Amino acid sequence: MKRPLLHLCLTTLMALLGAGCVVTPDASTCTEDRNCFSNEICSARVCVPRPEDDTGNDPDTDAADTPDVDTDAGDTPDADVTPQPTTHTLTIEVTGLGRVSSYPALINCPDDACEATLDAGSTLTLIALPEDGRSFAGWTGDCSDAQSDFELTLIINVDLSCGVTFSVITSSPGCVRPYSNDSAMELNDFSPTFDGGMLAVASTALDSDPKGIIVRLDFEGELYWHLVLPGISSSHLKSVLRTADGDFIAAGETYTTPEARAAWVVRVTGAGEVMWQRTYHFLREGNTTEQSTTHATIGHHTDGNFTLTASAPLSEPTERNAGILIIDGDGEVVSSMGFESVSAYSIRSISSRTTGDTVLVGQTAYDGHAVAMRVHDDGSVAWALTAELESGGQSSLDGAAILHDGTTYLAGYAQDNSADAKPRGLLIKVNPDGSVAWQRLYEGELSTRLASIAILHNNDVVVSGETTDDVGQSKAWWMKVGRDDDTPLDVTGITDELAIILQLRQIRTGNDGLHILGVGMSMSWESNLNRRLMILSLPAFDSLQTCALSYNPTLTSVPGNLQIQALSPTSFAPTYTSSPLEAGPTTPENLNGDIYCGG
Repeated sequence: MKRPLLHLCLTTLMALLGAGCVVTPDASTCTEDRNCFSNEICSARVCVPRPEDDTGNDPDTDAADTPDVDTDAGDTPDADVTPQPTTHTLTIEVTGLGRVSSYPALINCPDDACEATLDAGSTLTLIALPEDGRSFAGWTGDCSDAQSDFELTLIINVDLSCGVTFSVITSSPGCVRPYSNDSAMELNDFSPTFDGGMLAVASTALDSDPKGIIVRLDFEGELYWHLVLPGISSSHLKSVLRTADGDFIAAGETYTTPEARAAWVVRVTGAGEVMWQRTYHFLREGNTTEQSTTHATIGHHTDGNFTLTASAPLSEPTERNAGILIIDGDGEVVSSMGFESVSAYSIRSISSRTTGDTVLVGQTAYDGHAVAMRVHDDGSVAWALTAELESGGQSSLDGAAILHDGTTYLAGYAQDNSADAKPRGLLIKVNPDGSVAWQRLYEGELSTRLASIAILHNNDVVVSGETTDDVGQSKAWWMKVGRDDDTPLDVTGITDELAIILQLRQIRTGNDGLHILGVGMSMSWESNLNRRLMILSLPAFDSLQTCALSYNPTLTSVPGNLQIQALSPTSFAPTYTSSPLEAGPTTPENLNGDIYCGG
């Protein structure tokens, strides 16, 4: 065994001289411990045996004023242990037009607070907010290798200097753009991309066999690429999100047998390459048969993992309960959660944060009541509730959004049992402790439903909905609601010779402007098969008002009268199966579309 080399060879010098380093194997001179064997230390430039650990009682002695720590419990005096700092400094620099805020509210840069001092080990969430006409381009500095999303959660253990860059979006005027005239399609969800475009997921019927479809569009709505994914049989993709490294994860369901459906998850790169696909089944307690697992939705979780929610009979064969699987970036299951006393016939939507909290909304089985539940990252339930009309009838929640202060907004509809009853839009604001701040009902021409919710940076709420008139045509609209009360601020609608059903999923906003607004479908009332993917893109909140497709819907609102009842669900860890899926993409669809307005 030779001693470690005492000198480093410079490659360039070796090449010039044609010689290597000459080291005496038995050399005992040293300058530091790494020049010696592992059982030796360097003392007075000589390698000597390392003192053995003992249980001596001699105190350490030196000239320091601070108490010593006897690190080896031996007789040898130990060096002072430097106390670790109890606070650290976070510094933010903004490049471009936009700002960075935080929760807790310590950062508001560049307006007034671009530096904060935090206790070691504390957590802070940064939020990048581009101005109108700009987009979030990424984090820089010490945060450059962190999560590449506009919302970034940090655990402060060292001093950090982070930057954020906002880039200019060369935006087209507000437009409504359909895609595909060939087959029945419905666009269900989308995630904004870093270049101001979007990746959207949809369902399409080809040869009477529905398939999932993924569409990548640029900021002007031009098609980059798209995939048609068959799953196993009768497959649908319902939700999608962007990962920290620029990939996308989509979730939906596919039939694994003629009787049983499975949650289906697909991960693709930004260039359209399928990385992996997996199916997931929950198992009922005491039963090894795979249960039909439906209404799968994907959300963020902590540590780069993801929350997969679904409905399945977890405890009783006649009930469908809410279930959650935490999966990693490769689709492997990290943990499972199930909830008794929350009988969810369908989970319509979820809202999640990178801190791990998830809100599930939907409708209860059998009695048809709106249901919502907020779950922490460890599986504990923050609150759960149902909403039922005093006069009876049905209600449902289809959208949710969580604010940074813990407030949650829920959107859906309610319809009583009277003969002339019609659905009315339902909006509920829930405090962080689960108590209801207020509830509101909105009424249009014939039937009115709220579809989904997004939050502006000033905490104003944007809600999408649709109203059906007395001849059966649907008209999509969206409204802003003030952050301090339930007052509608603006209502804007969109219609033409086709009935347009628009689902608002997510917005990019700066001040009161937004870039991407929503996705959905348009449908000809002459043929239910003539459904087309629909994109609504706006550079500013009111830009569509100059378009011939714009109209101002008439909505009236009254305080809601639903009975809100708290639930006390019991959580447990259900069993599950997870299987890779090798089925590849099929022949792409014809998705060419014309711009209705703008462009």
